[in-house]
Parts: sequence; structure tokens; C-alpha cells
Amino acid sequence: KHALSECTLLTVAIGSAQDDLDDRNPYTYTERYMMLKNIFLDELLYKAKLRIIPILDIHNPPKWAEHVLGSVSIHSYTNEPVNMYYAGSDYDASLFKEYGIPVEITERLDSNLKSGTEIRELISKNDQTWKEYTPEKNWYLISRKQVNFEE
Repeated sequence: KHALSECTLLTVAIGSAQDDLDDRNPYTYTERYMMLKNIFLDELLYKAKLRIIPILDIHNPPKWAEHVLGSVSIHSYTNEPVNMYYAGSDYDASLFKEYGIPVEITERLDSNLKSGTEIRELISKNDQTWKEYTPEKNWYLISRKQVNFEE
């Protein structure tokens, strides 16, 4: 929501879009897209401020930033350059700094937010506290998949 308040158009890239149904990516790209759509429906439809795109994982960290920026460009309807990158970690941010794009790191340490990995661990342990860190709009999608997590 912070990034949305700062951008005229925010592109959210869902990484590892080709991967699904494993420990690291137990949800398909479509399921992850639906989770974001559930949360940001108004921004997607009515305000046209948000675009969600798939990013295939290339398993090559030195080329990752170039790959992401190229993928964003391919999905761009406006041809506007990327003028801010919101990173989830210092490492992620470091991959983009050489491109001269301002980077803002989303800090989770000082907040009540958990990473996707931490939430998946709670779900796999059948620890219902995962609901404290996920929007209620997505509980059905997550609960439906929880059976597969436990196998």
C-alpha cells in the first residue's frame, strides 16, 4: 500500500512464475495473482494504478535485475521507464543499484509483517497464526491448499 501511494502506476512482479507445487512455491502463479487481486481489486480495476505480471526465474543472480527490468518493459503499455524499485531485502536491492534506479527496501524487521517463507512455515506446521499475517480475503485460497502442504 505504501508503494501504491507513491506511484502513478505500480508493477508487481510475481517471481518464479513457472514454479509451483513445491516447498518454496506451493502456489501457482495464478493462485498468487488471485491473492494480490483479492487485496488490490480497486487499484486494478477502478484506479488503474496496479499491474501484476509474471517473472520467470532464471536462477542467475547477476542477471536478475536485467531480466526483471526487461520483463517489466515487455509488459508495459506506456513505455515508461522504471523509476523506483521496491526491494524485499538488502540483497535484492543490491542487484538493482547498478542500473541507477532508486531502490527502497521494504523493512519487515520493525513491523508485524512476516515473509512469505515464514508464513508458509506456519501453514505447513498447521499453526493457525498464519491468519494474523494474511488478509482474510485470501484465507479460502490458502486453506484450500493447506491439505497439500501437509502431504
